[in-house]
Amino acid sequence: MQQLKTKRICIIGGGIAGLAAEIYLTRAGFEVIICDRAQQIGNGGYAFLLLENGLSVLKQLGLMDEIQKQGDAISQLILHNENGWVLNKTSLQDALCIRRTKLCHILCNQLSPNQIVINHAFSHFLYDNNGFATHACFLNGKKIAADFFIGADGTRSQIRAVINTKFCLPEVKIKELVSALKMPPPMNHTLVKFQHSQGGLAAGYVPIGKDYVNWYIQFDSQYWKSNELTDKRQLAKQLIGNFPEPFASFIKDTDFNHSHLWNTSNMEVLPKFYHKNMLIIGDAAHTFSPFSSQGVNTALQDASVLSQSLMRFNALADCLKYYSEARLPSLKAFMKAGHEMINSFLLADEKPFIPLAI
Repeated sequence: MQQLKTKRICIIGGGIAGLAAEIYLTRAGFEVIICDRAQQIGNGGYAFLLLENGLSVLKQLGLMDEIQKQGDAISQLILHNENGWVLNKTSLQDALCIRRTKLCHILCNQLSPNQIVINHAFSHFLYDNNGFATHACFLNGKKIAADFFIGADGTRSQIRAVINTKFCLPEVKIKELVSALKMPPPMNHTLVKFQHSQGGLAAGYVPIGKDYVNWYIQFDSQYWKSNELTDKRQLAKQLIGNFPEPFASFIKDTDFNHSHLWNTSNMEVLPKFYHKNMLIIGDAAHTFSPFSSQGVNTALQDASVLSQSLMRFNALADCLKYYSEARLPSLKAFMKAGHEMINSFLLADEKPFIPLAI
């Protein structure tokens, strides 16, 4: 069984999963470095909805005071149809919305600058005679040696392709147009969503601070065609131009040059999360439908369980086996919930679903 001889760990990907894992593993006494392809950690994206399972990890890390200062507690979810009629009101506990940049900044502040290297786009691994990775190689020509490599490189993970060579992401069924707008939130502490009664179309918004709103449109990508060249403002008008306010104001005032149109996914459970001394976590291991709001929360949980696993076993093989078995039950449940939500969304359902998996 492979031992962590020098305890040097290389994490590829500096998103939430990678940053949280580095904090845990550094505190556990490991020598850890993150390599990220971007020019700055935390760029891109808009906001996260933190739920109980993610918040519990941040509490473990002692970061809740800062998280509560920087985020907005979300106390209720209000669900409407496309005409504005209220379909459901649900009280929420342990829910908080925070801007992605702020959460990344809070996590980065727990690390020393020499633990993060940027402009490192992953290329390939070098291996020893037994098939264990010895170095991560990057497109800038750099090589980093480690005993253990963690792929936290997102939905289109290259590390996942090394571990699961035959895996392909499932067909895109739903796209999401996400924007942020500087304005006072129409409703404080509230996640608001409108679902079209004929299925395949929804829009919603949530406060991210006292003067910003994160708003989004989710749509059936087979029915409404779009790509990276699509005029996003015209697409928004086509999709929800007849929805009640505040969506007309959102469309009018948003700078769509900074909006993001992305292909959502809800993966099946992978055959394996690890191979030899390589492991994938976060979106690389389990990409969920945005309906579940579980991407960031399960990424944080991955980091916590991984740290516990590495502290519990001396042999890496035992650690990774324990980690996978510990994570599978809840991941399977969230994937199942995601598939059910997608089906309900695409088909007109007499009972609109609550778009959270808790």
